[in-house]
Amino acid sequence: MELRGYPGCRVRYPHRVLTATPCRLFSAVRTIAALSLPAACVLLAVACTVHRPPAASRATSSLHPWGAPRSGDRRLVVLRNPGYDAGYSPDLLVSRWVAYRYTRTPDCSLPRYPGDFTADPRLDTLSGPQPGDYRKVWTEDMNGCDRGHQAPDAAMKAAGPEAQATSYRLTNITPQRSRFNRGFWRDLEWVTRGWAGDSDTVWVVTGPVFCAGQETLRVGATGRLPVSHAYFEVVARRRPDRVLALLVPHRVAELPWDSAPSFAVSVDSVERLAGLDVFPFLPESLERRAAPPWPGAPPGR
Repeated sequence: MELRGYPGCRVRYPHRVLTATPCRLFSAVRTIAALSLPAACVLLAVACTVHRPPAASRATSSLHPWGAPRSGDRRLVVLRNPGYDAGYSPDLLVSRWVAYRYTRTPDCSLPRYPGDFTADPRLDTLSGPQPGDYRKVWTEDMNGCDRGHQAPDAAMKAAGPEAQATSYRLTNITPQRSRFNRGFWRDLEWVTRGWAGDSDTVWVVTGPVFCAGQETLRVGATGRLPVSHAYFEVVARRRPDRVLALLVPHRVAELPWDSAPSFAVSVDSVERLAGLDVFPFLPESLERRAAPPWPGAPPGR
Protein backbone atom coordinates (compact mmCIF):
# COMPACT_ATOMS: atom_id res chain seq x y z
CA MET A 1 0.00 0.00 0.00
CA GLU A 2 1.24 3.49 -0.86
CA LEU A 3 0.16 6.91 0.27
CA ARG A 4 -1.11 8.69 -2.80
CA GLY A 5 1.21 11.59 -3.49
CA TYR A 6 4.12 9.71 -1.92
CA PRO A 7 5.20 7.09 -4.53
CA GLY A 8 7.06 4.17 -3.02
CA CYS A 9 6.45 5.42 0.49
CA ARG A 10 8.15 3.37 3.18
CA VAL A 11 7.85 3.96 6.90
CA ARG A 12 11.02 5.50 8.27
CA TYR A 13 11.99 5.16 11.90
CA PRO A 14 15.31 4.54 13.63
CA HIS A 15 16.08 0.80 13.78
CA ARG A 16 13.11 -0.12 11.64
CA VAL A 17 12.09 0.51 8.03
CA LEU A 18 9.03 -1.28 6.70
CA THR A 19 8.31 -1.42 2.97
CA ALA A 20 4.71 -0.61 2.14
CA THR A 21 3.20 -3.41 0.03
CA PRO A 22 0.10 -3.36 -2.15
CA CYS A 23 -3.13 -4.02 -0.28
CA ARG A 24 -5.83 -6.17 -1.85
CA LEU A 25 -8.46 -3.79 -0.49
CA PHE A 26 -7.07 -0.79 -2.31
CA SER A 27 -9.30 -1.44 -5.31
CA ALA A 28 -12.23 -0.57 -3.08
CA VAL A 29 -11.10 3.04 -2.91
CA ARG A 30 -10.55 3.83 -6.58
CA THR A 31 -13.39 6.36 -6.44
CA ILE A 32 -10.75 8.90 -5.44
CA ALA A 33 -10.39 9.75 -9.11
CA ALA A 34 -13.98 10.97 -9.16
CA LEU A 35 -13.47 13.39 -6.29
CA SER A 36 -12.28 16.96 -6.66
CA LEU A 37 -9.37 16.60 -4.27
CA PRO A 38 -5.70 17.54 -4.57
CA ALA A 39 -3.62 14.68 -5.89
CA ALA A 40 -1.93 14.23 -2.52
CA CYS A 41 -5.17 13.98 -0.54
CA VAL A 42 -6.07 10.52 0.62
CA LEU A 43 -8.01 9.39 3.64
CA LEU A 44 -7.98 5.70 4.43
CA ALA A 45 -10.59 4.42 6.91
CA VAL A 46 -11.93 1.09 7.98
CA ALA A 47 -14.43 -0.26 10.50
CA CYS A 48 -14.41 -3.82 11.79
CA THR A 49 -15.90 -5.94 14.54
CA VAL A 50 -13.84 -6.34 17.70
CA HIS A 51 -14.04 -8.88 20.51
CA ARG A 52 -12.34 -8.80 23.88
CA PRO A 53 -9.13 -10.85 24.08
CA PRO A 54 -9.00 -13.93 26.31
CA ALA A 55 -8.90 -13.07 30.02
CA ALA A 56 -5.45 -14.62 30.40
CA SER A 57 -3.90 -12.26 27.87
CA ARG A 58 -6.01 -9.16 28.49
CA ALA A 59 -4.08 -6.02 29.42
CA THR A 60 -4.76 -4.77 32.93
CA SER A 61 -4.44 -1.09 32.10
CA SER A 62 -7.72 0.69 31.41
CA LEU A 63 -5.94 2.50 28.56
CA HIS A 64 -4.99 -0.73 26.78
CA PRO A 65 -7.77 -3.33 26.84
CA TRP A 66 -6.20 -5.00 23.76
CA GLY A 67 -2.63 -4.46 24.92
CA ALA A 68 -0.32 -1.45 24.69
CA PRO A 69 1.11 -0.59 21.23
CA ARG A 70 4.33 -2.40 20.31
CA SER A 71 7.21 -1.27 18.13
CA GLY A 72 10.53 -2.54 16.84
CA ASP A 73 12.12 0.79 17.79
CA ARG A 74 14.13 -0.11 20.90
CA ARG A 75 14.87 3.53 21.70
CA LEU A 76 11.19 4.29 22.18
CA VAL A 77 10.38 5.52 25.70
CA VAL A 78 6.91 4.85 27.11
CA LEU A 79 5.80 7.90 29.10
CA ARG A 80 2.80 7.30 31.36
CA ASN A 81 0.59 10.27 32.16
CA PRO A 82 -2.78 10.87 33.82
CA GLY A 83 -5.27 10.06 31.06
CA TYR A 84 -2.87 8.92 28.33
CA ASP A 85 0.35 7.05 27.52
CA ALA A 86 2.90 8.08 24.90
CA GLY A 87 5.50 6.08 22.98
CA TYR A 88 8.10 8.83 22.69
CA SER A 89 11.02 8.82 20.24
CA PRO A 90 14.08 10.82 21.41
CA ASP A 91 15.37 10.60 17.83
CA LEU A 92 12.29 12.23 16.32
CA LEU A 93 11.47 14.50 19.31
CA VAL A 94 7.80 13.49 18.95
CA SER A 95 5.77 10.55 20.19
CA ARG A 96 5.26 7.83 17.58
CA TRP A 97 2.02 6.88 19.31
CA VAL A 98 -0.27 8.23 22.00
CA ALA A 99 -3.02 6.10 23.55
CA TYR A 100 -5.98 7.46 25.49
CA ARG A 101 -9.57 6.63 26.38
CA TYR A 102 -12.58 8.90 26.39
CA THR A 103 -15.82 8.61 28.34
CA ARG A 104 -18.16 11.54 28.74
CA THR A 105 -17.99 12.90 32.32
CA PRO A 106 -19.10 16.09 34.11
CA ASP A 107 -15.54 17.41 33.64
CA CYS A 108 -16.23 17.64 29.89
CA SER A 109 -17.81 21.02 30.61
CA LEU A 110 -14.51 22.42 31.88
CA PRO A 111 -13.05 25.29 29.83
CA ARG A 112 -9.90 24.83 27.76
CA TYR A 113 -6.75 24.61 29.85
CA PRO A 114 -5.53 28.18 30.53
CA GLY A 115 -1.84 27.32 30.96
CA ASP A 116 0.97 27.12 28.43
CA PHE A 117 2.80 24.24 26.76
CA THR A 118 5.67 22.88 28.84
CA ALA A 119 8.68 20.62 28.45
CA ASP A 120 8.33 17.11 29.83
CA PRO A 121 10.16 17.13 33.20
CA ARG A 122 11.24 13.49 32.73
CA LEU A 123 13.48 14.33 29.75
CA ASP A 124 16.59 16.48 29.48
CA THR A 125 16.91 19.40 27.07
CA LEU A 126 18.63 17.32 24.38
CA SER A 127 16.31 14.31 24.34
CA GLY A 128 13.06 16.22 24.89
CA PRO A 129 11.41 19.08 22.95
CA GLN A 130 11.58 22.48 24.61
CA PRO A 131 9.22 25.49 24.34
CA GLY A 132 11.94 27.31 22.42
CA ASP A 133 11.91 24.60 19.74
CA TYR A 134 8.34 25.59 18.85
CA ARG A 135 9.11 29.29 18.38
CA LYS A 136 8.55 30.45 14.78
CA VAL A 137 6.46 27.38 13.97
CA TRP A 138 3.18 29.26 13.52
CA THR A 139 2.66 31.87 10.78
CA GLU A 140 -0.11 34.45 10.38
CA ASP A 141 -0.92 33.26 6.86
CA MET A 142 -1.77 29.79 8.27
CA ASN A 143 0.89 28.15 6.10
CA GLY A 144 2.95 27.18 9.12
CA CYS A 145 2.25 24.71 11.91
CA ASP A 146 0.33 24.62 15.16
CA ARG A 147 1.37 22.82 18.31
CA GLY A 148 -1.00 19.94 17.62
CA HIS A 149 -2.19 17.70 20.44
CA GLN A 150 -2.20 13.94 19.99
CA ALA A 151 -4.31 13.35 23.11
CA PRO A 152 -6.55 16.42 22.70
CA ASP A 153 -7.53 18.88 25.41
CA ALA A 154 -11.25 18.21 24.86
CA ALA A 155 -10.78 14.49 25.53
CA MET A 156 -8.30 14.83 28.38
CA LYS A 157 -10.47 17.13 30.48
CA ALA A 158 -12.96 14.26 30.70
CA ALA A 159 -10.25 12.47 32.73
CA GLY A 160 -9.90 15.42 35.09
CA PRO A 161 -7.89 18.66 35.49
CA GLU A 162 -4.54 16.88 35.99
CA ALA A 163 -4.90 14.92 32.75
CA GLN A 164 -5.91 18.08 30.91
CA ALA A 165 -2.85 19.95 32.21
CA THR A 166 -0.37 17.18 31.36
CA SER A 167 -1.74 16.99 27.81
CA TYR A 168 0.15 20.27 27.28
CA ARG A 169 3.49 18.57 27.75
CA LEU A 170 5.41 18.83 24.49
CA THR A 171 5.84 15.04 24.33
CA ASN A 172 2.10 14.99 23.49
CA ILE A 173 2.57 17.56 20.73
CA THR A 174 3.63 17.44 17.08
CA PRO A 175 4.11 20.32 14.62
CA GLN A 176 0.81 20.02 12.74
CA ARG A 177 -0.06 22.12 9.73
CA SER A 178 -2.45 24.86 10.83
CA ARG A 179 -5.25 24.30 8.30
CA PHE A 180 -5.08 20.56 8.85
CA ASN A 181 -5.14 20.90 12.65
CA ARG A 182 -8.03 23.36 12.68
CA GLY A 183 -9.98 21.65 9.91
CA PHE A 184 -10.14 17.95 9.19
CA TRP A 185 -8.24 16.75 12.26
CA ARG A 186 -10.37 18.88 14.62
CA ASP A 187 -13.48 17.40 13.01
CA LEU A 188 -12.09 13.88 13.40
CA GLU A 189 -11.47 14.43 17.10
CA TRP A 190 -15.04 15.68 17.52
CA VAL A 191 -16.46 12.62 15.77
CA THR A 192 -14.25 10.35 17.88
CA ARG A 193 -15.70 11.81 21.08
CA GLY A 194 -19.21 11.71 19.68
CA TRP A 195 -18.81 8.03 18.87
CA ALA A 196 -18.66 7.34 22.62
CA GLY A 197 -22.16 8.76 23.08
CA ASP A 198 -23.32 9.63 26.59
CA SER A 199 -22.20 6.47 28.36
CA ASP A 200 -19.87 4.40 26.16
CA THR A 201 -16.05 4.53 26.00
CA VAL A 202 -13.71 4.82 23.03
CA TRP A 203 -10.04 3.83 23.06
CA VAL A 204 -7.77 5.78 20.71
CA VAL A 205 -4.22 5.27 19.44
CA THR A 206 -2.88 8.05 17.23
CA GLY A 207 0.46 9.24 15.91
CA PRO A 208 2.58 10.59 13.03
CA VAL A 209 3.91 8.67 10.02
CA PHE A 210 7.23 9.50 8.32
CA CYS A 211 8.03 8.11 4.86
CA ALA A 212 11.51 6.99 3.87
CA GLY A 213 12.66 8.42 0.57
CA GLN A 214 10.63 11.58 1.11
CA GLU A 215 12.11 14.85 2.31
CA THR A 216 11.13 15.67 5.90
CA LEU A 217 10.58 19.33 6.64
CA ARG A 218 12.01 20.51 9.95
CA VAL A 219 10.56 23.61 11.56
CA GLY A 220 10.89 25.83 14.61
CA ALA A 221 13.54 28.20 15.88
CA THR A 222 16.05 25.38 16.37
CA GLY A 223 15.10 23.37 13.27
CA ARG A 224 14.79 20.21 15.36
CA LEU A 225 11.09 19.45 14.88
CA PRO A 226 10.09 17.12 12.00
CA VAL A 227 6.78 17.61 10.19
CA SER A 228 5.22 14.21 9.52
CA HIS A 229 4.01 13.06 6.12
CA ALA A 230 0.81 11.59 7.53
CA TYR A 231 -1.15 10.86 10.69
CA PHE A 232 -2.93 7.71 11.75
CA GLU A 233 -5.72 7.15 14.22
CA VAL A 234 -7.23 3.85 15.36
CA VAL A 235 -10.40 4.05 17.47
CA ALA A 236 -12.04 1.10 19.24
CA ARG A 237 -15.50 0.95 20.82
CA ARG A 238 -17.81 -1.62 22.38
CA ARG A 239 -21.63 -1.90 22.49
CA PRO A 240 -21.60 -2.62 19.59
CA ASP A 241 -17.96 -3.58 19.09
CA ARG A 242 -16.27 -1.62 16.30
CA VAL A 243 -12.85 -0.33 15.25
CA LEU A 244 -12.08 2.57 12.91
CA ALA A 245 -8.59 2.94 11.47
CA LEU A 246 -7.59 6.06 9.57
CA LEU A 247 -4.49 7.21 7.73
CA VAL A 248 -4.49 10.83 6.56
CA PRO A 249 -1.67 12.43 4.53
CA HIS A 250 -0.40 15.55 6.26
CA ARG A 251 0.07 17.40 2.96
CA VAL A 252 -3.68 17.97 2.96
CA ALA A 253 -4.57 21.65 3.42
CA GLU A 254 -8.35 21.31 3.25
CA LEU A 255 -10.01 17.92 3.03
CA PRO A 256 -13.83 17.81 2.72
CA TRP A 257 -15.25 15.89 5.64
CA ASP A 258 -17.78 14.05 3.47
CA SER A 259 -14.87 12.27 1.76
CA ALA A 260 -13.88 10.61 5.05
CA PRO A 261 -15.76 7.29 4.68
CA SER A 262 -14.86 6.84 1.02
CA PHE A 263 -11.47 5.21 1.52
CA ALA A 264 -11.26 1.87 3.35
CA VAL A 265 -8.30 -0.35 4.21
CA SER A 266 -7.67 -2.75 7.08
CA VAL A 267 -6.32 -1.95 10.52
CA ASP A 268 -3.47 -4.28 9.62
CA SER A 269 -2.54 -2.02 6.68
CA VAL A 270 -2.43 1.03 8.93
CA GLU A 271 -0.18 -0.86 11.35
CA ARG A 272 2.23 -1.72 8.52
CA LEU A 273 2.51 1.91 7.48
CA ALA A 274 2.81 3.14 11.07
CA GLY A 275 5.40 0.49 11.94
CA LEU A 276 3.42 -0.51 15.04
CA ASP A 277 1.26 -3.25 16.44
CA VAL A 278 -1.51 -0.95 17.67
CA PHE A 279 -3.71 -3.55 19.39
CA PRO A 280 -1.47 -6.60 20.00
CA PHE A 281 -4.31 -8.83 21.29
CA LEU A 282 -6.72 -8.03 18.48
CA PRO A 283 -7.10 -11.17 16.29
CA GLU A 284 -5.43 -10.82 12.90
CA SER A 285 -8.61 -11.92 11.14
CA LEU A 286 -10.45 -8.96 12.63
CA GLU A 287 -7.67 -6.50 11.81
CA ARG A 288 -8.11 -7.36 8.12
CA ARG A 289 -11.89 -7.16 8.09
CA ALA A 290 -13.75 -4.14 6.71
CA ALA A 291 -17.27 -3.48 7.96
CA PRO A 292 -18.81 0.01 7.71
CA PRO A 293 -20.80 2.18 8.59
CA TRP A 294 -19.08 5.46 9.34
CA PRO A 295 -19.83 6.83 12.84
CA GLY A 296 -21.10 10.31 11.98
CA ALA A 297 -20.17 13.87 11.06
CA PRO A 298 -19.05 16.94 13.01
CA PRO A 299 -21.43 19.89 13.58
CA GLY A 300 -22.26 21.85 10.46
CA ARG A 301 -20.99 19.17 8.07
